[in-house]
Amino acid sequence: MFWSWPDRNSIYKLLSYVDIRKSRFNQLFCEVSNNCQGKEDKNKGQKPQKLGGRNMAETLGSLIDKLAIKSIKEFYIKRMLQTKKAKFSKCQLKDKLEILRKQKRSLLKEIEEFIMEAPAGRITLSDEKLKLYNKPHRIGRIGNINSVSGAIGGLTKKNLELWHLEDEARREDVSLSYIGSIKKKIDVANQQRNDLIDKIDVLFDQKLKKLKN
Repeated sequence: MFWSWPDRNSIYKLLSYVDIRKSRFNQLFCEVSNNCQGKEDKNKGQKPQKLGGRNMAETLGSLIDKLAIKSIKEFYIKRMLQTKKAKFSKCQLKDKLEILRKQKRSLLKEIEEFIMEAPAGRITLSDEKLKLYNKPHRIGRIGNINSVSGAIGGLTKKNLELWHLEDEARREDVSLSYIGSIKKKIDVANQQRNDLIDKIDVLFDQKLKKLKN
């Protein structure tokens, strides 16, 4: 484990990257708003189209979730490059970093396409989930979030928390009861992560509906 939770410097460095991406997404939202003004939605009801060679079956929330996880992985690979205790060689880590950066560029392109194409009604904005395994009192406990940017920041923090908790759950120098308590925290955090993904989708859908009215 490379750092103890919460390491504020680590969080701030990661979130500074996320803030840059949120600024780009907000810029795209403005472009969408301008494109929607005075235009009729001629494509409403059409089937999802393929963009960038892929079927846009993902939602904005699930795409942002993937981006957050890849950003966290990138952050940790960079930290491993700075330590002598890494379990991979520097050459291996640099190769992994390059692969990860290519994946992120592709994912960012997909997110931008999603945001620009969403007003046409040709892509899925939300994925209805049947939450059969969760206790009702644990669903939706993510606080009062009323903006897409706020939900993106919350999702990134939650993925960072989960990364730390799963690190803790892999420790071999602690008792089984401690591991059990950590796994319970993972269940709660995972539920909140899913709720934040859904929140991004809901807020984005609301934003689009306001643009069309």
